[in-house]
Amino acid sequence: MHSQQAPRRGQVGLLILTVSAVLIGAIAIGAALQQSQAPVAPSAAAAIKESQAPETGLPLLGEPEAPIWLVEFSNFSCPGCAQYHATMKQIVERHVSAGKVALVIAPMIFGEGEHPSYIAAQAALCAAKQGKFWAMSEALFAMHLARGGNSFTLTAVQQAAAELALDVEALSACIRAQETSQTIFKALLLAEQVGLRYTPSLLYSRDGGKTWNWFTQANGERYEAQVPLEVVDQLIAQR
Repeated sequence: MHSQQAPRRGQVGLLILTVSAVLIGAIAIGAALQQSQAPVAPSAAAAIKESQAPETGLPLLGEPEAPIWLVEFSNFSCPGCAQYHATMKQIVERHVSAGKVALVIAPMIFGEGEHPSYIAAQAALCAAKQGKFWAMSEALFAMHLARGGNSFTLTAVQQAAAELALDVEALSACIRAQETSQTIFKALLLAEQVGLRYTPSLLYSRDGGKTWNWFTQANGERYEAQVPLEVVDQLIAQR
C-alpha cells in the first residue's frame, strides 16, 4: 500500500476483535462531550425510500425487490469515506433511485462511548428511526469535510438534526440510551463475516443480501476499498 493511500482507508480489524463491547452497558453522552462550532448546513438529500434490511436491521435505501443489492461499509470519521461519499451519491442517484439497486449501509466505528465515529453512527441510525438516515448521512459527511472526522459531538449532531427538521429530543434520547448499539454490533459482525479490512468497502449481492461478493479488478484481485463508479455501472449494466 502506498503511503499516501494509508489515511484514506480506515482499518477495522482491531475493532472487530472487541465488537461485543458495544453491547455492554449504556454510556451516558452529554455534558462530558466537547462543544462543537457553528453548525454546517447539510447538503440536499434526494428523496429515497428507506427501510431496514432483514435480519441485520441495517438501513436499506431503495426497493428491497431490486435485482442487485450493494452494501457499503463506511465510517463517518474515515477521511476516505468522506471523499468516497460523492461516488455513493452518484450510485444512489443513478441506480437506487431508478429501482435497479438496493443499498445497505453498514456503519463502522473506531471506538465507543464518546468517540466521534460512534456518536456519528448512532446519530445516523437514530435519524433512520425518523426516516432520515440518508439525509443525516449527507449532513455528517458534509460536517466531516468542513471540520474533520473528529468533529462529531452530541451538540454537533443535534444541530444537524435541527437543520433537518428532526425531533431533536427523540434523537438525543436515542443516542444517550444507545438504542442503536445492536445494529452497530450486527454491522461489525457482517464486516467480520465478509473479511473486511478497510473502509470504505463496497460489495454486491444478487440474492437479496443473503450472500455478498467482492468487486474484482482485471488481475483478479478484489477491490479492498473505494470501488470505482464505472465498475459499479458495469455490474448494473450486466444484470
